[in-house]
Amino acid sequence: AEQQISCWYSAPSILSLLAQYGHLANQDYSSLRLVLFAGEVFPVGHLRTLTSLLPKPKYFNLYGPTETNVCTFYELPLPIPQERTVPFPIGKVCAHLAGKVVDESGREVTVGDSGELCISGSGVMKGYWALDEQTSRAFLADGANRWYRTGDIVVEAQDGNYIYQGRRDRMVKRRGYRVELGEIEAGLYRHTLIREAAVVATNDDEAGVKIKAFLSSREAKHPSIIGLKRFCSENLPLYMIPDEF
Repeated sequence: AEQQISCWYSAPSILSLLAQYGHLANQDYSSLRLVLFAGEVFPVGHLRTLTSLLPKPKYFNLYGPTETNVCTFYELPLPIPQERTVPFPIGKVCAHLAGKVVDESGREVTVGDSGELCISGSGVMKGYWALDEQTSRAFLADGANRWYRTGDIVVEAQDGNYIYQGRRDRMVKRRGYRVELGEIEAGLYRHTLIREAAVVATNDDEAGVKIKAFLSSREAKHPSIIGLKRFCSENLPLYMIPDEF
C-alpha cells in the first residue's frame, strides 16, 4: 500500500497469511492490478478470502518447475463461489512452449486421461550441470524435440486446461519449496531413539499440504513431540519439519 505496488508475485502461503492476518481491509491497494501465485496449491478457502478483500486485481495461477520456469497459466474467474472446494486448474501452456501428457511408456494419452506432463520449447533447461545421467532421465526424446518430464500427474480437461493431480514420485511442493519425503525420513533416522520412520504427505484445506511422520522407537518411552520438533529444526530445513508425529 505504501509503495503502490501494481503487480504481486509469490507463493500462495504468503498470500494466505496476508488474507488471514494482514488487515487488508484497512489499506489502500487501488494500484494493484495483478496477483500471480505459483509454487504450491492455494487452498480455496484462503484464496476466496483474499479475492473478497482485494476484488479489483486479476488473479493468475502459474505453474512450472525450475527446469521450465513458468510453463502454464490460468486466470481465475471471480468471484469464487462458496460451494467450490477443489483447487483451480494450472491452466494452459504458455505460447512459447508446448505441452503433452504421456503414460508410463511415453505415449501421449487421450484428453481426460491422467498422465505425466511433459514440456518442450525455448524456456526449458538444456540439462543439469555435470550430471549427464540425470539429464538423460529427465527428458523424453521424440524426434527432434526434447520433452522435459515434470514428474507431475495431470489431466487435460475438455476446455484444454490442465488439472494437477499429484506427483509421480515422492516429491511435494510446500511453501514454494520442493520437498523429498525420503530426505525427511533420512533426517529422522539420525535420531538415536528412532528405529523406523515413514513420512507421508496429505492434502489439507488450510495448509495445502500437511506432512505426517510415523515413527517407532528403540525404547518403550518414545521421544517427546517438543523434542522431535527441536531435533528436526536442528537437522532439517524449517520447511521440511513434519506437521504431525
